[in-house]
Amino acid sequence: NRRSELHWVVRRALEEGIAKVPEKFAESRRQARWAEWEPVIRGGRTVIKIQKKDEIKAKFGRSPDNWDADLLAWSRAGAGIGVTRIR
Repeated sequence: NRRSELHWVVRRALEEGIAKVPEKFAESRRQARWAEWEPVIRGGRTVIKIQKKDEIKAKFGRSPDNWDADLLAWSRAGAGIGVTRIR
């Protein structure tokens, strides 16, 4: 699903140094670590399953709204926003 896809793509972009969340957005950086994930076999393929938002809210007492906003910004494919590799 799109939510899982966005979590995975942005996570990988951060790990590979393609993207960075600036220090001043500490709350978003913190919330990025809330969702747990696991590999699941479906139809002979491995897919990534992201923890349900209701479970995240129950565990942390609130929604990861800052991180959700960052993911939505990434979902705007073709919106004319370029990605620059950070070295």
